[in-house]
Amino acid sequence: SVAVYDVPNYAQRCTMKLEPERFGRAQFSSDGELLLFSTSRYEAGAALHSDEARLHSARDGRALGTLAPGAVITWAELSPNGERAVTTTKTGSVTVWRVPACERDGDALELGVSVVCARFTRDSSALVLGTEAKDGRGVLVWDLATRTTRTLDFEARGRVLSIDVSPRDRIVATSSDMQVTTWERDGRKLASFRAWMPPLETRWTRDGERLFTPSRTSFVQVWWGENRPDVYALRGHTSAVTSACFNFDGARALTVSKDGTARLWHTPRGANERGEHEPGTQLAVFGDANAAVTTALFSKDGARVVTLASDGTVATWSANDG
Repeated sequence: SVAVYDVPNYAQRCTMKLEPERFGRAQFSSDGELLLFSTSRYEAGAALHSDEARLHSARDGRALGTLAPGAVITWAELSPNGERAVTTTKTGSVTVWRVPACERDGDALELGVSVVCARFTRDSSALVLGTEAKDGRGVLVWDLATRTTRTLDFEARGRVLSIDVSPRDRIVATSSDMQVTTWERDGRKLASFRAWMPPLETRWTRDGERLFTPSRTSFVQVWWGENRPDVYALRGHTSAVTSACFNFDGARALTVSKDGTARLWHTPRGANERGEHEPGTQLAVFGDANAAVTTALFSKDGARVVTLASDGTVATWSANDG
């Protein structure tokens, strides 16, 4: 099941039952009223990817409709303005939907190669797509008004692992051969450099000023600028980092690892800003002797940290020093 809670009192608002399916990826709309999630179906004990995504009301859990493009879904996402959603498939179809009606918004884009991920631009007028193409044509921008596509110059030899779009509509893509490349929305390349270790993804900080790359190893790389590959690392976990996020101004970071802990870091915009700590200083470790921390998030104002443990325990912490 999927449960929605109010913060900060953690009163349960609603629950959505998914059996015999299993919850996959979820996303709230920007106003918090809608919840889009994907599922995996189980047959004979084996997980099968779903060919539909579900849209629910986040207020009462009511099902509003399904997005069913007719093939196995690889990605589903709501637009920033909350008026559209996109689904991508293993067969290369990219379908845009009107929400909450769950109706197709024009013809699907057929790429003929599996689409790994998709991100809307901040004004919701275009999509940035990452595919499994390995010939330097793995990143495209699809203009939803003109229905035209533009391929970005991507020097990577491997397949695309992740795509992200900054608040200023700058684009970053990461490939399986550790290549990280950034562009302006118009396709002008800003920088191209290699990660230190095999990355999971590369994301913009919430202020859009820096990049961070969780890796399959025990640290996270933080890149100072959008077009300067200057970097420092967040070191302290003893196993692979599974997720990372930053507060609203990027001055604090949260990481979660397979070592069962979440960690709070000092991540200023400049070296030794305000003379407090050196960049990458670990400020606190969040954990429980009885259960592993699986998820950690900042509150909207950045003042608190919320952690979820494997035994279902939800805890709140100070984001200043833990």
